[in-house]
Amino acid sequence: MARMTEHQQQRGRIIGIGGVFFKSADHERLRDWYAENLGIVHGKDGAGFKWPTVSDPSPANASPGKPESHDDTANEYLTAWSIFPGAWEPYRPE
Repeated sequence: MARMTEHQQQRGRIIGIGGVFFKSADHERLRDWYAENLGIVHGKDGAGFKWPTVSDPSPANASPGKPESHDDTANEYLTAWSIFPGAWEPYRPE
């Protein structure tokens, strides 16, 4: 794993993705495909991927050979996944 430069450390870094959202003209079929082929089961509110993060995301904690940094269940987060109907317009006034 490459070490971060001093400039990268000062400006911060991405430690996760909040969600993946997209539309499909045939969203039911696409949801079924993801469930059958990738095991992503889309429930009423979509799907979610839980992932742990380190309490201290410094390069020292993110280095290889420190598997304990991934066992901190007190800091679990979620990436949301949802496939919406193609005609869905979430911000259109009703």
